[in-house]
Amino acid sequence: MITPKMIKEKSMTAEKKKISHNNYFPRFVLRPVSYVLTVPFLEAGVSANMVSFLSIFVSIAAFILLGFTPGKAAQIAGVLMFFLWCVMDCVDGNIARYTGKASAHGVLWDAAAGYVSLPLMYFSMGVSVMNMGKGVFPLVVPDYYYVVLGALTAMFTLYPRLVLHKKEAMFTESVGKEFTDKTTYSMAENIMLNLTSSTGFLTPIMLVAVIFDLGREFTLAYFLIHLAITLVSMMRIMKED
Repeated sequence: MITPKMIKEKSMTAEKKKISHNNYFPRFVLRPVSYVLTVPFLEAGVSANMVSFLSIFVSIAAFILLGFTPGKAAQIAGVLMFFLWCVMDCVDGNIARYTGKASAHGVLWDAAAGYVSLPLMYFSMGVSVMNMGKGVFPLVVPDYYYVVLGALTAMFTLYPRLVLHKKEAMFTESVGKEFTDKTTYSMAENIMLNLTSSTGFLTPIMLVAVIFDLGREFTLAYFLIHLAITLVSMMRIMKED
């Protein structure tokens, strides 16, 4: 019988521990939950790539619930669905490593799911403002502005990645190592990783924002954070080697 402990022992390799050491929410919350959820998927014979594929629809359902469904209960359900996606993002890797079927194609599927989920988190929060109360600190700005800010933030999460991938294709794959190697991150970069990563503290912060009608403040704050990250990233990416 497969147990969560067996999955942890086989999936949390020394390299994985080193990479994820400073990303605290996955380390202490997501991964322990994912070991439990991985068991029924393994028992049912579901592949890692299938979990990645299914997680895309979980993100879309979360987007609809949070962004377009009136009522706080529906919005909270949307955030919890995004949390489920985060857990599934760990599950697919658990399955791949437990079964010994980790592959580059699996990494591609995992990235494809992530490129759907993270932008939708920010966009759905911007849209959700239209269904929220005025909140604790009402900002005198039309609510539809936040839809635009949420959409721009969603774009910021993808734009530097697209440019970096283009640079790698044109020159060499090694140019992206300084951005992807989390073991070399500074304290500031680790803070941003924990605040903005889809599997970091983003979903707990979203939940607080929804409960207390702070969607406007959330959307504005993360727009400014990702604008700054995008500008810094683009300066580093476009620098001539």
